[in-house]
Amino acid sequence: MKVHDSLFPFKCDSPGCNETYDINKFLDVYGLWGIIFLHNKYNDLIGITCPKCRKTTLKKYYRDSGDYLMDEIGGAYYALYSVNELFKLDLISMPEGIKGSQNPDERYTIPKKFDIAHGFAVNKMPRKFLFGICEDDINIFLDIENDGKFNNEEYKDLRFKAFPRIVAKNENYNYDVFLADFYLPDGTFRAYIDDVNNKLRYGLEHYLEKKKYGYPDTIKYELFKHDDMSFAEYSRIKPYPDDNIIINKMEEFRKEYSIIRSRIDFEFVFKNEFINNYVRLFYGSYESEISDSVALAKEIEKNLPESQNYENLFVKVGGNWLVKFNGKLTTVRENEGKKASAIHYLVYLLERPNEKINNIVISSAVYTICSEKNNPSDMRDESDYSNIKPTGSYEDVLSEKDIEKYKETINKLLQDAGKSDGVEKEYILESIDETKNHLLNNYGMEVKISGNPPKANIEHKYYKLKKEAERIRSNLTVNLKNVREKIGREIPELETYLKNCVKVSNTKSSYIPQLFDGKQINWCIAWTTNTL
Repeated sequence: MKVHDSLFPFKCDSPGCNETYDINKFLDVYGLWGIIFLHNKYNDLIGITCPKCRKTTLKKYYRDSGDYLMDEIGGAYYALYSVNELFKLDLISMPEGIKGSQNPDERYTIPKKFDIAHGFAVNKMPRKFLFGICEDDINIFLDIENDGKFNNEEYKDLRFKAFPRIVAKNENYNYDVFLADFYLPDGTFRAYIDDVNNKLRYGLEHYLEKKKYGYPDTIKYELFKHDDMSFAEYSRIKPYPDDNIIINKMEEFRKEYSIIRSRIDFEFVFKNEFINNYVRLFYGSYESEISDSVALAKEIEKNLPESQNYENLFVKVGGNWLVKFNGKLTTVRENEGKKASAIHYLVYLLERPNEKINNIVISSAVYTICSEKNNPSDMRDESDYSNIKPTGSYEDVLSEKDIEKYKETINKLLQDAGKSDGVEKEYILESIDETKNHLLNNYGMEVKISGNPPKANIEHKYYKLKKEAERIRSNLTVNLKNVREKIGREIPELETYLKNCVKVSNTKSSYIPQLFDGKQINWCIAWTTNTL
């Protein structure tokens, strides 16, 4: 192989393609499906599979030529794709003519910079033996990737990886570690259904979130952005998988995953076919004559004739909320059990127009309603939070050294007070109070005095309360945004109206009604059909 002096521009060697890559386009390919990077004592082997022609190009460079490229890559795995892996999966027959190399200085192996994806780390062999290839065998491996002849006719038009890849660090490469937990050492089958639920749900939601909020700028290729499960379909997926189906289909799941993971386009197939198909299979969907939220809403309204008397409506019917606005209908499903749902926070605010309500009170009230607890002790006390200043609003932040100086000053005053009496003692105690007020008002620090003889301790009075208040504000913001978007799939004008009228601040939230099409909006809100 010719030794190249410079890594970039990197040119695809496939006849008729000749696509050229600078470092930015090269990193785009890394984000798409990984890059090849191997080295021996003397040289680096660096390559990619070109997204344009789907062919792999590998070039030889002087040792350490690719170090600056590796520095551009953040968290990453080495996924140990190999000819041996393809042979083990019965995808290929072992090619003839592989020479190998007994000289460790000549054997190309994986660098030590990145971790090995757990699914591939199947033994404790030294890293230099986990993958090794001599230069005479490189073209054989390239032929497998670019023009492979596979044992199964089903795979004749597919491309599989014969070289390991540096891939973005995520759990898609580690599913077989998770799946291995389904088997005990004696071969007895066991299913961790919760693990399946979490793993598959996470995999699907991860891609739907990307589709929903837009893909990172680093993802330039449309094939990576495609997803064949719509939000409407996902909204009908049942919340828990069918245990029996998982038990019966897990071996099929394992086998298919092992094969697609070795495909050139694994990342694309994984999210667009594998995850979606098995989520559909394992979970099923709410299917009947009612196939979507609008049809369900019409069915509920037909069976609840009193709801037809109102133009704008939120009413709880079983596990769903019927929503009506501007002549349109939809439904929003609650969380199962007594857990608060996003819809609850919205309804709570809509019931209280023009009120600025403390976020703590909203969270506590919804918790009380959803948990069916009416004990006032369940409600958190707003008064503890009334003096909390927004993060960063104190004049300065005290260092540990400053705090120690204040403690020494106050302890010295306490000692002097213990030795004094009358006017002098009163003057010293006033000095202590002034210092305490200064620390509290300017730094949010509270001075506590205890013990005999008395000693001072200084701590953040509002730190935990402030942290809790921020958590609740963030949770409220996310929940209101999510429920708006669910409603907006069928009633986009209501999503816009709520976005303009429902506001969350650092400490309080409110619903301030606005005119819609020149008319005042009056809501009928019912937590049960009995109160409609």
